[in-house]
Amino acid sequence: MNPLDKENYKKAFLLFTEKGDSIRSGFAHPFRQKQNYCATDGTALIWMPATIIELDYLEQEKPDIGAVIPKNKTHNIVINIAELKAKLIPNMIDEELAEDVETKCKNCKRTGEIECDLGFSHDCVECDGFGTISSVYKKSTGNKIAFSGKIFKLYGVIFQYCQLKRLVDACEFTSVENITKEYGEGLEGNMFNCGEAKVLIMPVRYDTDDEVTTIF
Repeated sequence: MNPLDKENYKKAFLLFTEKGDSIRSGFAHPFRQKQNYCATDGTALIWMPATIIELDYLEQEKPDIGAVIPKNKTHNIVINIAELKAKLIPNMIDEELAEDVETKCKNCKRTGEIECDLGFSHDCVECDGFGTISSVYKKSTGNKIAFSGKIFKLYGVIFQYCQLKRLVDACEFTSVENITKEYGEGLEGNMFNCGEAKVLIMPVRYDTDDEVTTIF
């Protein structure tokens, strides 16, 4: 397998790692566990036999992927990735960036202290003694992005857009044209055979008045 294939597999695995400021240990990067390469953020999982390709992922015992991988197959539904992608049309929303802003505490006039009725100084209760108050404001960038929470029905199971999108992206990175759903109903994790790799994605709960787009 050439170096480009390795890089594409790495891109596919990174799609399933946890992102954000409060990343949990063991979820932030792909890893090797027993005879598999794995990556998970707790709501989706990708794994592949380590015999397929050599990747520089370190051995890791937790999270235990063997505990969540279905032991049997209940389905044999073939899905064409190009058709799935064509029907996976998201709602576009304004992109917003969070910005931390510090403002002067009006209660203590930025001193961080207030004087009680007995004449003693105490930390200001409004700013906890810092003299400033931190607030988070969301500012529009002027760009449009896909709404990750839009929900779709795929063979009777409800998924968020973000889950199906990374399933499609992973297949495109690894040149997989058709996948096979092998397991999953209701709120169970759904397992898909994606060429050399397998992917498990979690469905989502929804209200009956939510807008649901049926794909297949």
